[in-house]
Amino acid sequence: KVVNQLISELKPDGIFVGNVFVNGMVKGTGFDDGSGAAKIELDTVADAFVTLVQDKTAKSATVQRSGNMFS
Repeated sequence: KVVNQLISELKPDGIFVGNVFVNGMVKGTGFDDGSGAAKIELDTVADAFVTLVQDKTAKSATVQRSGNMFS
């Protein structure tokens, strides 16, 4: 994975690398066609990024309807 390679290369320089997977459609984006299929709030995605950056122990986060998972 590219993320793992970047982690290996940049961690010694104090640079944090992580990724956020969004497993579904986000409300209010170009993918939200108004049909009600988009269930993920934009704030939920933003919170996943903030938590990942502040915590720095996980290298990835998955955002889905049922809640966020970090690993």
